[in-house]
This record gives sequence, structure tokens and C-alpha cells, in this order.
Amino acid sequence: MLGIFRPDLPANLLGFLRRVPVGKGPVLAGLVAGELVVLWLTFVDIHLAGTVNVGLAGLGANVAVLVPAAVVAPRRTALVEAA
Repeated sequence: MLGIFRPDLPANLLGFLRRVPVGKGPVLAGLVAGELVVLWLTFVDIHLAGTVNVGLAGLGANVAVLVPAAVVAPRRTALVEAA
């Protein structure tokens, strides 16, 4: 129910952290990978995912790319400047 009314809540809560857990590059790579998987499963190979929601498959691809990219890519800033 919370996902319907406030789908951006987890991202907003991460904004309160003093340390930036992941850089922009890994986030962008994960986002692109997830979107490509969703687009592929929605328009090209619609029977590949079976009964699994393609959004969940895209989320899995997002995490599968984000985690290794976050380990490999160095963070530019460790602390968020207080405004």
C-alpha cells in the first residue's frame, strides 16, 4: 500500500544519510540495465519472463549491475555537505 501512495519513500530516506552509499555512475548503470531488461521483456520477448512481473526482473538486473559497479567504481565524495 505504501508503494502506491509514496513510491519514492526509500529513495527519500536514503537522502538523510550522511554518507553517500553509491556514486552516480553505478546508479546510472543499474538504471539503464533495468530499463533495458524491462523494455526487452515487454516488447520483444514477452514469453521469456513467464508469470513473473517484468518490473521485478528489471529490478533484479538493476541490482545485479549496481552492486559490482559500486564495488569497482570509487566514490568521489564520501560526505554530503550540510546545507
